Amino acid sequence: MKSLIKLFKHQLNPIKMKKTTQKQIIQLLTIFTQIGNIQQEKEIIYEYTEGRTDDVTGLNHEEATRIIEYYTVIKPLGEAREKVIDLAFAADILVRGVSTPESFKNNSDRMDSFLTKQGVKKRFIELTPSELKRTEKHFYAVMKMISKQQIKILHTLLNKTGQMQHKREVIYNFSNRRTTSSRELSYDEAKHLISRLNDSDPFQKMRKKVFALAYESGMIYGDTPEDIKMNAAKIDMFLKSRGTVKKPLIELNLTELNKVVNQFFMMAKKMPEQEAKKAVNELLTECELKTA
Repeated sequence: MKSLIKLFKHQLNPIKMKKTTQKQIIQLLTIFTQIGNIQQEKEIIYEYTEGRTDDVTGLNHEEATRIIEYYTVIKPLGEAREKVIDLAFAADILVRGVSTPESFKNNSDRMDSFLTKQGVKKRFIELTPSELKRTEKHFYAVMKMISKQQIKILHTLLNKTGQMQHKREVIYNFSNRRTTSSRELSYDEAKHLISRLNDSDPFQKMRKKVFALAYESGMIYGDTPEDIKMNAAKIDMFLKSRGTVKKPLIELNLTELNKVVNQFFMMAKKMPEQEAKKAVNELLTECELKTA
């Protein structure tokens, strides 16, 4: 038993372990330079040495090998696969939904089938990072891309919501880290992003409130595409003739929108009283009595 313990301690002794080579040190320094974060570098080393050290000079040959393999082979391969998968979803090659073994297999078959049609002679899982990079063009070729009108709307909304300076980060996160350029978004990605920005746009929120109060007051009704166009026209006509601010809804700034919301709120609040008065007047008319 004592001999086993002695052997175990001997194997764990860092002095006895095979040291890192000069080539490994250069590779490690290159990797950590790319990471560009000293604290993160220390955390990586601490994790790979199981808490033994957080200094690169304390790494042994095996630990250095594992770090180099992960950051030069495993990580780039995973990132390349993830980008191609995101492209495949954006191009509607793969089907979104609940992840099950069956759905995973179906999507795997769809991916391989698509790549085969594009002349790729390997299965997706067999492709190297450089080969995966070369397949990206095939997905862009079949993908319906963002339109010029969508780009214009997107940039307008980013400005309105104060996010234009963070545009690259917004697009990067919304495209599942696939791109930082709005021109590389798919049509559907742009549509969903515009919808999301509309929800956070204070102008759009105020306009929606005006419509909601107009429905509540009985000024507008219906929800078909034709009704919506007619309702917008009704609100604009009302604002131009009787609005607190006499401008079309789309031209109002936030201060003016706030005034209009207050006006429509008062209209909606008075609605029950107006309905009661109308009902009484109708009853008096039926009784052939004079109404005021």
